[in-house]
Amino acid sequence: MEPFVEKIRTDLNRTCRLLDDEVFLSFTPGESRQLKTQGRMFIKQLESIESGFLTMGLIGGTGVGKSTLMNALAGKEIAAAGDRRPYTDRVLIYKHETMKPQAMKIRHGVDRHEITHTSDEIQGIILCDLPDFDSILSVHRKQVIDFLEHLDVLVWVTSVEKYADRLFYEFLETVPKAKQNFCFVLNKADQCFDSQTARCGYNTLDGVVKSFYKHIQKIGITKPLLFPLSAKEAFDNTAIQPWNQFSLFSRHVFQQRDVKEITAIKAANIDVETRQYLSLFQKEWQNLNIFDQILETTLKEISERRVAWFETGQKAILHWIDQHLRPSIVNRQGDVSCLTGPGYGIGLLFEAWSHRVDPAGGKAVGISADDLSRDMAALFKQRIQWLTERLRHQRMYHSLPEPFEEKTRQAIAPETLLDDLTDRFRQVFSFDLSEPKGASRLFVAGQRLSYGIVFLLFLLAIGGETAWHQLVETPGWQSIFHLMISMFHTLFSGRGLAALGSLALLYLFLGFRFFHRFRKRRKKAADRVLDALATASGSAWQETLETMNDRIGRLREEIHRHIKDFSDLHKNI
Repeated sequence: MEPFVEKIRTDLNRTCRLLDDEVFLSFTPGESRQLKTQGRMFIKQLESIESGFLTMGLIGGTGVGKSTLMNALAGKEIAAAGDRRPYTDRVLIYKHETMKPQAMKIRHGVDRHEITHTSDEIQGIILCDLPDFDSILSVHRKQVIDFLEHLDVLVWVTSVEKYADRLFYEFLETVPKAKQNFCFVLNKADQCFDSQTARCGYNTLDGVVKSFYKHIQKIGITKPLLFPLSAKEAFDNTAIQPWNQFSLFSRHVFQQRDVKEITAIKAANIDVETRQYLSLFQKEWQNLNIFDQILETTLKEISERRVAWFETGQKAILHWIDQHLRPSIVNRQGDVSCLTGPGYGIGLLFEAWSHRVDPAGGKAVGISADDLSRDMAALFKQRIQWLTERLRHQRMYHSLPEPFEEKTRQAIAPETLLDDLTDRFRQVFSFDLSEPKGASRLFVAGQRLSYGIVFLLFLLAIGGETAWHQLVETPGWQSIFHLMISMFHTLFSGRGLAALGSLALLYLFLGFRFFHRFRKRRKKAADRVLDALATASGSAWQETLETMNDRIGRLREEIHRHIKDFSDLHKNI
């Protein structure tokens, strides 16, 4: 097997695997199935490339004499009128009777009629007479197109009357076969000599041949193999004129070809056919490169906008926390029950006043991330909408097929991103904040100690120095009784009333002092909680933005893999 044939096989197998994996975005499901079928058909053709026979097809328009040419090649009438009609809409296959039925594998759906013959001249060749490609019935042209895959050598037959037919060259240009396996027959050349002298006839024939030659060259066949002849004259065994090149054409058809030459002819055709087949995937390769550039530009724009997007989300989070969460968090860091003495009373008065000014008392109904999740989801939807709209606009601008947009939507999965964002915020607020924080025991003890010291000083003041000295020097019930009498007497005196007022003022001072410390401590604790919530919420927002960016990055990596898969195929186109 030739190395380039193995290369074709490798490319076809790789393409079929990619089609099986459904990685193509430029084709509809129906087109993918059709391409898969065609690729596997080429692989089967490669398996039979070393067969020892050639399949030769005669292609031409209506009335150019293909049947007569077939009979002239065989040396007998193998293409009778009964074979050509009513079989004009079928492919007529003429093969030697010794040829095995499975020698030519024709796929189902090709309407054909097989005729066996005994002409040893064409024993190693399968001759195929195709329907008129210019028939008014479209089914005839379709039969010709469907059967082309089975042909190795194509004989293009026309006549002096029809060689300038535009349809002939349009069809010739579209046939996916190796042009070196084409030959051209200008049949009915004897008409150039009708009612003319031999010299005028040669001049007319020379002009027709040159014109035919130029027409063929215009479509890219620089050195066409052309035979002007008269098949009728050759078949009738009349004296063949010197201008009639039927003998040369016959030798070209029946020349002995070894297996290597036959394989080269078949391989050249398959090479052309597969190149045209693989060229269909050039569209996918081009679209993938365009799509990769779109994703690259999009990632750069996201990178430029990501800082601003994060700051916008962070501001929205902080605003929501200040407006909806701060009062509840502050109140849950401790209530006035942690105050004692006058401080507790001051706290109750402050709360009563707060309730009068604010009926809600500065307390939220409950702590939940649902409201924040909805607000942030709405904000994130704006980013997703910007992204999807941009990608949709770029897809339409570059005329990429719709499957590219669907592929992008599946890769980004905006619904999943929104759900993930909500889950992240719920996880941030999942710890229990429903119970108030307990008061510090040290803070409570400090209050009681302070109030106790002040009260002790008050007792010292109203007891008098003499009574206290007596109690210290001669402790006993008599000294205690004398101290109590002294305190009672002083309490209702001017001095005692002054001490009692001082006690009240000191208690109020301490109460206000402890109440201020209580509010300050509660605010600091709330700030720590709120800062932690803001940081965690900001991280959740940033992680969602990064996830969106990562998904686009992974999509681009996948596109890179596809481009790499197509790189070798693209080089062979």
